Amino acid sequence: MSTTVSDVLGIRVIATLADVPKEPVSQDPLGFAPSAEQLADVFAPGLTVNTRSVRYYQLLTGGLQLSASSTVSDRRRVVLRTERLWAMASYLANPDRGGQPGSGLAGITRVRDAARPENKRQKIDYRLFQGDGQARLGVWGLYRRSAERLLLVDGFEPTDLGTRLAQPFLKNLASHQLGRAVVGATSTASTVSLKGFGAASGLFERVDRESASAAWEALRHDPNRRATAKALRAGMPSQPDLLDRLIRLPQFELSATAATALESMFLGVSRLFDATVKLAEEAPVVDPTEVRDSPVLARELSKWRKVAGRRCDELELGGVDVTIAGLGRAVAHATDPWEAVLTLVERHQEVQRSKGRQVWLDWHGSHLVRVAPNPDRGYDPFNAGQAPRGHDFRLLNLRALAREVYQTGVPLR
Repeated sequence: MSTTVSDVLGIRVIATLADVPKEPVSQDPLGFAPSAEQLADVFAPGLTVNTRSVRYYQLLTGGLQLSASSTVSDRRRVVLRTERLWAMASYLANPDRGGQPGSGLAGITRVRDAARPENKRQKIDYRLFQGDGQARLGVWGLYRRSAERLLLVDGFEPTDLGTRLAQPFLKNLASHQLGRAVVGATSTASTVSLKGFGAASGLFERVDRESASAAWEALRHDPNRRATAKALRAGMPSQPDLLDRLIRLPQFELSATAATALESMFLGVSRLFDATVKLAEEAPVVDPTEVRDSPVLARELSKWRKVAGRRCDELELGGVDVTIAGLGRAVAHATDPWEAVLTLVERHQEVQRSKGRQVWLDWHGSHLVRVAPNPDRGYDPFNAGQAPRGHDFRLLNLRALAREVYQTGVPLR
């Protein structure tokens, strides 16, 4: 039975992406993330879900330049130590911003715990993350790959542009006599010096024009990224607003329309799938009759059928993987909810196995059973007050970078 569905859909194995969640049970159970990544690379090539601050790119290039001139053989170690010093300086210079939820400073909880503003000196050897988390979740893990694509670094070396971006950061570091602390010659640093450095180059302070100019050079050398950044510098509040703006630009009309269609399909098809998971959570086995007679599944299938034709056409015109449009059409053409569920479960199993993840649903004879103990769907699609999870097309991140540049007076040409 499942082979037939697979043959009809032509489902292919999907490559695991770096940005797909790595939980034991993936939060991308139907494999939409690769298509979202494909579209994101049209609008904002080189950015990721985590790269949204000029200061972090500057921290990375500055740390790499410091590591090249130090006697420490482990280049990463110097970069991570620079980050710890810079994070402490950012907080001490502006503890009000650092104390706000969602401050944007990675590892802020550990920084707050380690900071002793009343002391004359601060320990720089504090743990910024749990275990080796800083290497994965700090500037090294989250920004280095992006910085390479922006031509700011080449392996472990800053490029000429990366060196230019680093200069204001390194100049401020030196003027506050923090060079020895960065390379580990001292384990503490002056609180006054840290505050001064944080006020000049910290995360919570406005980027200076020299740094912004170098950051814009990094953003603008790709024509699509330049056009997107120029279009998004205004204060639009949400990703749908940003996509609507891009749809009006000829070079993005098809891709931005496809991105909107992908979100529509994701929500519509996920409601069907999640309703199926919910049925399997409520009973040891689910027989075909229960699925066919489910009013929730019938209602959601009807909703998707009304928009499926247009949305799938938009996906194909936007160059999205034909497998996604094929999935949407196969679900819409199902004769009843049970046939739609067969299609979705087959797709889900292909996706999970290609990523080495446990499937959520499986078969016991002709009945459906839940396999994963606690599948984390990430949101409740039937809670009207809760926003759907959706996908990150990097637009809000690129807007944040463009606004940092634009606010300094650097023209986005």
